[in-house]
Amino acid sequence: MEKLQRKETRLRKVLAIIHTPVYGGPHNQIYRLYEPLRREGWEYVAVLPQEDGDGAARLRSIGIRVHQIPLHRLRAVKSLKTQWNYARSFPKDVRRLRAIMIEECAEAVQICGLMHPQGALAAAPLGVPVVWQLLSTFAPWPLRLALAPLVRRHAAIIMSTGRSVFEQHPGLGGAVERLVVFYPPVEVARVRRFREEREWARRFLEAPEGTPVVGTLGNRNRQKSHDVLRRAATILRRRGTPCVVRIVGRDTPTQRAWYERRVRRPAAAAGLFENGFLRIVDPEGEGPRMMAGFDVFVLSSRAEGVPTAALEAMSLGLPVVATRVGAFGEIVENGVEGWLVPPGDATALADRIEALVKNPLLRKRLGEAAFRRVRDRFDIGQCAAAHIQAFERALQRRPAHSRS
Repeated sequence: MEKLQRKETRLRKVLAIIHTPVYGGPHNQIYRLYEPLRREGWEYVAVLPQEDGDGAARLRSIGIRVHQIPLHRLRAVKSLKTQWNYARSFPKDVRRLRAIMIEECAEAVQICGLMHPQGALAAAPLGVPVVWQLLSTFAPWPLRLALAPLVRRHAAIIMSTGRSVFEQHPGLGGAVERLVVFYPPVEVARVRRFREEREWARRFLEAPEGTPVVGTLGNRNRQKSHDVLRRAATILRRRGTPCVVRIVGRDTPTQRAWYERRVRRPAAAAGLFENGFLRIVDPEGEGPRMMAGFDVFVLSSRAEGVPTAALEAMSLGLPVVATRVGAFGEIVENGVEGWLVPPGDATALADRIEALVKNPLLRKRLGEAAFRRVRDRFDIGQCAAAHIQAFERALQRRPAHSRS
C-alpha cells in the first residue's frame, strides 16, 4: 500500500541551472544526487548551454531531462566583445529560463554558481524560490561583493560548499540564517571498490612498476592551476624524486589556448614528457577508477569550494597535498590527512609531495586517516539530506523575490 501511494505522489521538480558545458563539479552533483533525491520525492531537471562539452550527454545517460539553450556567462577574459555579448544576451537568457520554468512547472530553482544571476531574475516574477549555490572562491573579491545584494534579495536559501566559502563572500553575513552548508556527494563505498583495480589503473596511466604515481584529477582550466603543478613537477624532476606525475582531466574547449601556453609548451620545454615522467591523460569517464593508480593525490587549484575529486581520492585511502583555498581546511588537517600549502607556491607543493613519495609509511598513515574522515563525515547521504533541507526550507520562504 505504501509503495503504491509513493508511485502516485508527484515528484517535485528542481530546475538546476549549470552554465558550463563540460562535465565537472556541478554536473556531478546533479548526477550523483538524482536517484537519492527521487527516492525522497524530488526530481532534477537541468539547463545547460548549447556549447561543446560532455555535460549534457552524461546527465541524459541516467535519465535526467536536460534543456540546452544559448546560455551566456561572465568570463575571465579582457575581450570587450565577449563581455558585450554577455550583456546583450542577458535579457534573452532570462526569458528563455523563465519559459523553461513554466514548461517544467518547477517548484524550485537551483543556481549552480555565484556568477549566474539570470536564473534568479527569471524565477522572481513567478514566485519560484531560488536555492543559490556558492561553489567556489573563483570569482574575484570585487565581483563577489558586487553580486552579494542580488544573492541577498533573490535567494530563499544559500547553499555553500563548506562554511569557509560562504565566509569568503563579503556582504552575505546578514543572510546567515538562510545558509545550508554541504559537501560534494561521494559514494564512499562505491569509490572504495576501485582499489581492486589498481593494476588496471597503473597500466592505463603508463606508470612504471614500483614507481609512485603523483596525480591530480580535474578539468583542464585556469581554476585547477595545472601550471603550478607543472612547475612543481619540474622541481621534482630536477631533484630526481623517484615518481611520475599524471594530470588526469577533460579538455575545456574555451581554455585550450591558455592550457597550451601555460602547461603543455613549458612542460615540453622542460623535458617533462621525456621518458613518461609527466603525462596528461583524458579520464574517459573513469576518473575515480583511474585514481586507484595514484599514490599521492595533488590539487594545485587557485580557487575552489570542496572538489569532489579530493573526497574521492580520500575514499581511496590517498593522502592529499592541496592548496589552502576554498574550504579545504574543513576536510584536510595539516599532518593528519595530508597537507595544505599556499596557492601558487610550487616549491611548497613539491616539498610536501617529495616527503610523501619518499616515505611509504607516512603515505599509508595519512591515507588511512583520509579514508576514515571521508567515510565518517562526507558520504553522499549527508549531501542528499542537506539538499532536501534546502529545498524544503526554500518552499517555506516563497516567494523568494520578496525576501531581503
